[in-house]
Amino acid sequence: YMDVIALNMAGFDYGVASLGTAVTPEQVRLLKRYTNDIYICYDGDKAGISATHKVIDLMKEAGLKPKIIALPLGVDPDEFIKEHGAQAFSDKMKTARTSIEYLMDEIKEECDMSSEEGKVQFAQKSTAVVEKYAFDSIETEMYLRRISQISGFSIDSLYSSFDKKSKGASLKKTDVSYGILNKFDISIIS
Repeated sequence: YMDVIALNMAGFDYGVASLGTAVTPEQVRLLKRYTNDIYICYDGDKAGISATHKVIDLMKEAGLKPKIIALPLGVDPDEFIKEHGAQAFSDKMKTARTSIEYLMDEIKEECDMSSEEGKVQFAQKSTAVVEKYAFDSIETEMYLRRISQISGFSIDSLYSSFDKKSKGASLKKTDVSYGILNKFDISIIS
């Protein structure tokens, strides 16, 4: 709740605190009644990262596409606002990433992109994320093009690996998570 209070004092009027990391499907449905523009900004620690992953799943099930605000590891929204100010947080909102971008960035950080094995690992895990979280074929193609550009593998090979990846590759959770809202947006803050 201190994060929401700090944000409110900085002029961000539409924030909510999940009061821990246990967001429920009912809470997500309630948020959806008010807006489809949701920003997630949990603390930059393991619990916050884990909560972000959980909320991404819950939002997908509810048909929502939240944006993820990435704060430095170990920093919470309250600390970020106090240290950097409201404009810096507003800038973070403007550069917030989609759930898929956020998860792909985590994967990229854990893979050795200078090696062929790392590129294969990135392509496989990222394609599995796209398969799970993309809402339609247009989104799927857009993200597969990004994976192709980063990894060097063709879109056709990425498409053909959908079934294989779903069965074999598991997404490793890394260390980044967040959530917040602005006027007519809703943010989830730990």
